[in-house]
Amino acid sequence: MYFTPIPELLRDNSDLSLFFLSSDSVSFVAPTNDPWYAAHTLGNVTIKYGTQNATAENVATYVSDDPVRVLACSRQVQWCNPNLPEATRCTPLGAAAGSRATVARLWEGEREQLLISNAFVVMRTQMQMESVLKYLGVSALLARYKMTEVVQGPLPDNQWQLEVEHWHATQLASMQAAFVNMATGPRDPALIPLMQKADGETTNYLCRNQVSD
Repeated sequence: MYFTPIPELLRDNSDLSLFFLSSDSVSFVAPTNDPWYAAHTLGNVTIKYGTQNATAENVATYVSDDPVRVLACSRQVQWCNPNLPEATRCTPLGAAAGSRATVARLWEGEREQLLISNAFVVMRTQMQMESVLKYLGVSALLARYKMTEVVQGPLPDNQWQLEVEHWHATQLASMQAAFVNMATGPRDPALIPLMQKADGETTNYLCRNQVSD
């Protein structure tokens, strides 16, 4: 499926992702100013709130301002060779495909380019930020840790930023795991017959330089 973004989202030097959030029947215990989780409409459900040592009282709840809210993320990638002078060591910030196309100029030697080429192959197995939500679903949302059944606890005004930072950290952890798995091999014995072992000194060098606990 293809679509044309509105002008405000249309950039030729980045990758655009759209994340849709539906609150369904979730009730918020307090008005929420976060632009993605926004909830200011008084709901028709009240909950009893109290502790063992306090008298329970009815608390009004709020519902999402819209049936669905969309978070648009524009992502840029940059590759750097720390061995080059600072002025020329990095590719320009840009879309992933464009950055990979220009990365070869940072490593001129045949052996170095082969190492970078192998690194790209390994990184194809990592989870992209979109994949984090695709595979984890609502479990990828930090807001769920402040939720009981269908009642959402108070959220800060920057909850959407906390969510994106969490997805990005998960992606980085997936990238690290991809290189570890390359060096150690699959943990599932059933996958060992399908494993393609390193072929050549350069690829073996890449494997030997991975450190794993």
